[in-house]
Amino acid sequence: MHILFNDWPIEISPAIFSAQTLLKKQAHGKRVATLLFEDHQRKNNVLGKKNAFYFLLHDLEHAHNFLADSKSYQIQVSTFKFLYHLYIQQFFDFCETGEMKTRFEYLVSDMNTHWAHTLIYLKSMLNHEQKELLLLKIPIASPSTQEAFFHFFFNQINEDQYLIIENYLLNMCPF
Repeated sequence: MHILFNDWPIEISPAIFSAQTLLKKQAHGKRVATLLFEDHQRKNNVLGKKNAFYFLLHDLEHAHNFLADSKSYQIQVSTFKFLYHLYIQQFFDFCETGEMKTRFEYLVSDMNTHWAHTLIYLKSMLNHEQKELLLLKIPIASPSTQEAFFHFFFNQINEDQYLIIENYLLNMCPF
């Protein structure tokens, strides 16, 4: 079921989507609010929330953070497009079990924040070889963009490199 809250693209779902599905939806500019009806869901813990009502509130809070500000929305969608591009290239295959699976699921389904915070969290998940592989999987980028990403994942970036990455992400998103 699709509904609009203040023209916001929020999909109401009677089931909890996988992290991969949520990543794809966010890369397409949508957020999900989960409305669970089963007695055991309405009365018991749902993924760390007290019950289905609190889980719905949690989803709506994320929807607000994702959609309330148009510039923030654009860059978040772009960041999720970037992550989705990496996902469909099987970059995240190392995240299939254990703590890495939990961290990946948090990254793509429960984190909507400033793009730099999202990529810093991604950076914290990766070892040296995975960072090198990520740099090879970045969609076509200019030498200055490649350099900025290199410094982001291996060193520190300056203000110019920060703006280069932000502009690169925004240009991935056709608004």
